[in-house]
Amino acid sequence: MRPNTASPSAVSLEISSTSICIAAGLGYFDKRAFVELHRPWKGKVMAKKSSSKTGTNGRTQTFSFRAPDAMSVQLVGDFTHWEEQPINLHKGTDGIWRTTVILGPGAHHYRFLVDGEWRDDPECTLREPNPYGSENMTRMVA
Repeated sequence: MRPNTASPSAVSLEISSTSICIAAGLGYFDKRAFVELHRPWKGKVMAKKSSSKTGTNGRTQTFSFRAPDAMSVQLVGDFTHWEEQPINLHKGTDGIWRTTVILGPGAHHYRFLVDGEWRDDPECTLREPNPYGSENMTRMVA
């Protein structure tokens, strides 16, 4: 084992044929991966077509929920992977919680979590039964 001081931004130890590098904030790499990361780029820059639901056709959508006594209101739906990435709404002085999101064209299913409790959107008339015995709200985006 011998120290390698070739680069001031990385510290590595030579352990047989593999080098473990600790680069500023990059974590641990073996020697081959470290060399690949620092090799000059000689190829073309290629853009990959996005398959996200929003894409370039996204439309701004505002969601609101009246709950003046609530401590938190979150928007969850198929566009947030439900509870994986909830969107926090912001409370106005009028007791109405609001948020604005960009959604792609199509049907989007959602519900609100008010202080951790599932709640329906009283303003939404388009609903669909879910497997939990309640209904998901549906927002259609043109």
